[in-house]
Amino acid sequence: VALVIDPSGPVPEAAKAWTKPVLGYTGTAHPDRMDVDLLYAIAKTWPGTVALIGPNHLGAHRERLGSLDNIVMTGPMPYRDLPDWMRKIDVMVVPHVVSKFTESLNPLKLWEYLAAGKPVVSTPVAGFRDFPEHVRLATGAEAFVAACKEALEESTEQAEHRQAAAAPHSWGSRVDAIERVLSDP
Repeated sequence: VALVIDPSGPVPEAAKAWTKPVLGYTGTAHPDRMDVDLLYAIAKTWPGTVALIGPNHLGAHRERLGSLDNIVMTGPMPYRDLPDWMRKIDVMVVPHVVSKFTESLNPLKLWEYLAAGKPVVSTPVAGFRDFPEHVRLATGAEAFVAACKEALEESTEQAEHRQAAAAPHSWGSRVDAIERVLSDP
């Protein structure tokens, strides 16, 4: 997990048109994970763009979300291009439904978001609620939007703290730990 983002790098043409402030979700959009009603309610009141970056398996929900002008669904893309898209995002969001399924997930997305240095707002799901010093938790659309607006006011120092918290969870760090275990007699 090494999504440290150089802010001076390229931004895809399609993302340049996004209205700021931009909320962004990366990964597969699936109704078993994503609280579609919550996302819809957030987008209805959000003054900027809500970007869903990645494969979209929302089925019938896709049309409902697509009816809002400020929701953008990019579809799948190569992982290596993700930092380019994330440059345009102001706040990373995790509007997951709280369920047995989401409680079983490994929060890889948490480490990616923290490594990117971006503020994070999430529903109280596994992994994310364990890092209140780096993640704002919110339940309900009004609280979620308020938390996102609060995140926009953060100092740049917070990005460095998030990146430092993610560093021990990078793939390089994990490989080093495995090598230490394997080389220990």
